[in-house]
Amino acid sequence: MKTILTLTVGEFELVHDVLSLLIAAMGASTLFFLISGKQVAERFQSLLLLAGIITAIGCYHAIRLFHSWNEAFELAGNSYAASGHFFHELYRYSDWALTMPLLLVEMILILGLPHEKATSLLRRLIGAALVAIFFTYLGGSSLGEHSLLSNWSYWVLSFIPFLYLARILIQEVSRETLQQMVPGATFCLRARNLFLVSWAFYPVASFVTLCSHGLGEKGMVTFLVGASVADFLSKCGVSFYLYRAAKAAR
Repeated sequence: MKTILTLTVGEFELVHDVLSLLIAAMGASTLFFLISGKQVAERFQSLLLLAGIITAIGCYHAIRLFHSWNEAFELAGNSYAASGHFFHELYRYSDWALTMPLLLVEMILILGLPHEKATSLLRRLIGAALVAIFFTYLGGSSLGEHSLLSNWSYWVLSFIPFLYLARILIQEVSRETLQQMVPGATFCLRARNLFLVSWAFYPVASFVTLCSHGLGEKGMVTFLVGASVADFLSKCGVSFYLYRAAKAAR
């Protein structure tokens, strides 16, 4: 993300407060999932452990983003000016690269599919997720540095694997959920929908950025707040729905 030159006090504190809430939500979710293992059947206890790992990773990266945000700006009169320290949004991309594949493992694990079928689905889902994240990172890091054509190319290259991933989740995973008569299938489908909606925030936000030829301070603050909400929904929200599904299967 490019360095923002100046922010109002309200803009700076909004991102500061949202990241603080994200840290608290991720930390509380981690504790919840780790102590809730006995509330589900033994075969689903690894799912709760995985959920705790996902939110713990999210909590760590939220802490890193929080400190990087505070270091990137300093109060200068009635506004916040760039301090000379770079705001490291790379933490968010590394967080996605770790947690998105784990979330997909969660969504397949709850189905109780045969090993070969589950492995086939995960290979395609995780492969598409990592390709989408890679090109999203290239697009975000090159915004304003490369030509508009290059930036649009990165967006398209990140959006295609997202569509492929969405097709698998909507068609194949939904079909397996119904065929396997998974207890708590409603919660599984809600988890899938929430995962897709939260991920869709990023291509939509990138599309708006490209159409407007970049974002100003207000736009960037809006993006950071929206990304934090999307992170909460994808990690805490999806894992909670899968916890409800596992609990229903007990």
